[in-house]
Amino acid sequence: MKRANLWAWWGWEPLCFYESCGLIAPGLAGEKSDFLKKWWRAIHSEEVVEWAAGFGIDRAVTHFQKGFGPACEKEGMAQTAELAKLLHKHGIGVFGYLQYGSLFAKTFFREFPEAEKWCAVDENGAYRRWCGRQERLMPCPESAEFLAYLKRQIRTALTDCGLDGLHFDNFYSPPCYCPRCRKAFGEELPPPGDDGEPGRRWAEFRSRRLAERMEELTACARSFRGDVELIWNPGAISPRSDQAMARSADFVKLGPVAGLLWCEGANFPRILENTAVHQVNYFKTGEALGFRQFPTSWIYSGEDSRLAQTDFEVTLSFAESVAFHAVPGSNWLLRPARLKHFCAEDDALSGAFRDCAAFFRRYADLFENSVSKADIAIEVEPEALRRTYFPFNDALLAVEQLLLENHRPFDLCFRKAPSRYGHRLRLGREIPVDAGWGKKKGTLDADVVFAPRDAAARDLLARLPREEIKAPPTVFLSHRQLPDGREMLHLLNYNAPAKAVARLSRKWQGAVLLQPGKQPGTAGTEVAVPVWCVLIR
Repeated sequence: MKRANLWAWWGWEPLCFYESCGLIAPGLAGEKSDFLKKWWRAIHSEEVVEWAAGFGIDRAVTHFQKGFGPACEKEGMAQTAELAKLLHKHGIGVFGYLQYGSLFAKTFFREFPEAEKWCAVDENGAYRRWCGRQERLMPCPESAEFLAYLKRQIRTALTDCGLDGLHFDNFYSPPCYCPRCRKAFGEELPPPGDDGEPGRRWAEFRSRRLAERMEELTACARSFRGDVELIWNPGAISPRSDQAMARSADFVKLGPVAGLLWCEGANFPRILENTAVHQVNYFKTGEALGFRQFPTSWIYSGEDSRLAQTDFEVTLSFAESVAFHAVPGSNWLLRPARLKHFCAEDDALSGAFRDCAAFFRRYADLFENSVSKADIAIEVEPEALRRTYFPFNDALLAVEQLLLENHRPFDLCFRKAPSRYGHRLRLGREIPVDAGWGKKKGTLDADVVFAPRDAAARDLLARLPREEIKAPPTVFLSHRQLPDGREMLHLLNYNAPAKAVARLSRKWQGAVLLQPGKQPGTAGTEVAVPVWCVLIR
């Protein structure tokens, strides 16, 4: 049986970073120093560790090194080691945050003056700066010295601090034009923005090198601890950015090596302009390529961003992870803004999370060991996707949305689909990329939602198998099969608390009906979908 993990955010960065940084995730910025210190003490206390363990959480992602330098972060690393002992005492494994993508120049160069030569440069020879921040320089992907530094920190984490694994943040590399990179590539570097043949060769080289670095760091970690677990954050799969070209992050190359990837994007599940926003493309990509995702998405609203604030949002995000085979958990439970709710018995969000976690644990053998039962495969040719990323990706997202809204289960295949699929759709052939599947919707930079309801969409649906259920388009389903041959349907209502009813096909009538916080029942001709329910037959 596969392990059923449930993770929690446990303070990724050192306290000094939270106290000084203005541009940071919700629930952290703008708090007074004395309040943050009170919160910091709380998440390192046995009382809070025991409380969180009571939800069934068995993986904590906490602080180790942010990139200020080991000497500067020595006190925080000692706290990590003590926290790891507490977490282990209560059965919780520990991932330590290890910054890959930036170095804080002022403190890091004081400790390692030679590190100025480790840094990436742009086409004009200026330092690459993480998100334009003056104080944070990005390392060169070809720097052997930086790689050696990382390996030393891996050893410290796994041997001295007693961590079970690591979380490599910002695991990506924009183009670097230093002499090392020029020599490694072996030919003239194309100018920025070149997406012609030289640019594609350059992107292919860089993405291959990033995957090789992932393999090398994994081998290093396993040399110290054979059962080590590693999480990588190469950024989200994005409709607005060709990550392989811009950041060397080709998920087809990284995914099979990684095992676990962070899923950090704007697509927190919800309704936007009468259309469901979701992370299904992330999760389907992961299942196709052999990796799983730790979803840690936010809800973005203009220039503001926030975490889950209602029990519905907590339940839906948890349900989406389980239904589409990601690793469920919480990036909100232990945030500073929730300090007054720590260890509280009457908090609605904690109660919703507790119900979901208990449901997940009770049926973990079903959820974790299931495989997709979809009869539709969307074939994605990696080379075609790399050559013309945006039209191909737009068509893919539009067709995914069409199938989800019309309750047609599907899988992605980044190669020829196996014969078990009754319907195989290839991007560029059965799914023409210029068919005008539907315009993009959404006013937010990171949210792109498609509403494909035109003639091309209707024609495609007519050629596909009939729906398993009839329900509003904001009810999604995931069809999976269990090892003993039984089938399972997850039904998710993205528009709750509005009521939704799913009318079942004949074969699902009489199925076992499961819901968080309720006793098992039997499905009739229809089932109400409050937020999440599961059918098994």
